Amino acid sequence: MVRASFAVGATHSADGDSAPFAGADPDAVGQVQEGKWGCVMWLAASAVKGRPATCDAATFGCIGGGVGMGFGDCYKSFPGSEEGFCHFLSSGIEG
Repeated sequence: MVRASFAVGATHSADGDSAPFAGADPDAVGQVQEGKWGCVMWLAASAVKGRPATCDAATFGCIGGGVGMGFGDCYKSFPGSEEGFCHFLSSGIEG
């Protein structure tokens, strides 16, 4: 599984494992719950405060976060596809 991790001052091993997560309490690692909306910037802010944070293809929180974290063209899953997302950014959504 591809995973993006945030940890300020972290070192990473050659195989891509993240040293700050070794032996870490899973409940202490920040992550958006699967199927819930969230912002990857909250995860980055958590890391700046010294708390490790992570996301994967099921827990990146929002479409822009998924794209920004490298999980593919998530805009296609937005209602109305890329065109619908552009409309949302420029005009918002009623309701």
